[in-house]
Amino acid sequence: MERIVIIGNDRFAAGLAQACRLRGMRTESIVLDAGARNEFELLGQEVSVVSSLMDIDERLGHAVVSPFVAEEREQTDWLWLRELASNREHEWVLGRLMDATDAPDAAALSAWNGPIPFADFEGQIQVLADVLQAIHSTELKAHRALPTDSVSARELTATVNWLKAGNPTAPLAGVPNGRWKDWWNRHGFGLHCERPNAPGLPQAVWRVPGTRAAQSAVFAPGYKGYSLWGAWSTWAQLWASHGWQFHSVDFSGNGTTPLWPRAIQDEAAWSRNTYSAEARELAAWLVSLPQNQPLVLIGHSRGAVSTLHAARIAEARGMELKAVILLAPVAHLRRRFPQGEALKTWRQTDRLEVRNARTGQVLVHPYRFFQDFIEHEQELDPLRNVKELNSPVWVFHASDDAAVSPDEGRDLAAASRNGQFHLLSSGGHTLGTKEPWDSGEVSFELLEVTTTILRELK
Repeated sequence: MERIVIIGNDRFAAGLAQACRLRGMRTESIVLDAGARNEFELLGQEVSVVSSLMDIDERLGHAVVSPFVAEEREQTDWLWLRELASNREHEWVLGRLMDATDAPDAAALSAWNGPIPFADFEGQIQVLADVLQAIHSTELKAHRALPTDSVSARELTATVNWLKAGNPTAPLAGVPNGRWKDWWNRHGFGLHCERPNAPGLPQAVWRVPGTRAAQSAVFAPGYKGYSLWGAWSTWAQLWASHGWQFHSVDFSGNGTTPLWPRAIQDEAAWSRNTYSAEARELAAWLVSLPQNQPLVLIGHSRGAVSTLHAARIAEARGMELKAVILLAPVAHLRRRFPQGEALKTWRQTDRLEVRNARTGQVLVHPYRFFQDFIEHEQELDPLRNVKELNSPVWVFHASDDAAVSPDEGRDLAAASRNGQFHLLSSGGHTLGTKEPWDSGEVSFELLEVTTTILRELK
């Protein structure tokens, strides 16, 4: 592929430059303000400064223009993609169809180069980077950024009807399986991000909009996890397709940001995070849910700690929980911390490094992380909290989980007044999923778990 040139001097353009760089793409950044050079250079980009768009050489090939740099346009949430060649300019607009006044009909969509509905404006960076990486420029021009070469009239009609309905069910209800549907599903279309923007609450809660469900499920991701990690967004759509309003929580200290909801970018916030902060945020946010609707709480790995704490508080408030579901849960928190000399070294250096095996990113826990646990150990204790619950507690654990022993899941199920333990033959700690997740379907193991849960909930 020819190089991708990113034009702009705002954080959106800088974020897109980084997304392309992390994908190993040849990128160059052009800024219209010399003062913006530093932010781009921190990302390791080749940066040029020009005085206006007219100064950009027509030989650049494909250029991605941030929506905030074109002086002749008002600020808008459309993301403009331009091809600069032979003194001719072709534009494709990537945006939100559901925000458009008039949705196109099937005939118009077949030759459409207008808005495309993204999960959220924040997610457009990742989606566009994927598009630029996945297809050649000539294909981009032909497909208008969508695989329209293989779409049938039936698929187009079903897609338009799905969009006009406000996404009442997902993923793409009524749209046949195939390349067209897989492309949409892969990018998590239909998810919406709500930001409480208040102290003591999660920084973001993701949900499937338009789902007029009378029952809700709330999911807390695990350690180094977030709502858009791996297959979690696809899993949300699976729940929605069965009539559930699925909410996935991003805690204020999980390291994601509005610009980067799909990666741990705010390492300082991640380092400040604690078990108790996550537990308090989840318990406080649950108050905003309707009190008269069936509610299911779900926690994966470390997310089980905040889930069980929130479940205990919710029951004390009189909320009725249909079930508490724990996936590969942690039962013995103290065992997750260093012991002996390792703990002493941590206290002396105030630095415990955690390396992401996939990306090589090194994150740091200060000693305060352990101190906070000691201060709140009793109220956070998963075994204590699960013993106090009247709700059914269903635990799912894979026999080959190398991160958290299945024995911890067994301990939680045994301690519950109404517990069930389900041992999966495979799937590892993340139930057969991984990051990145390129499929529009969940893994076999996660589908097995979901099928069991939904059957029990009927």
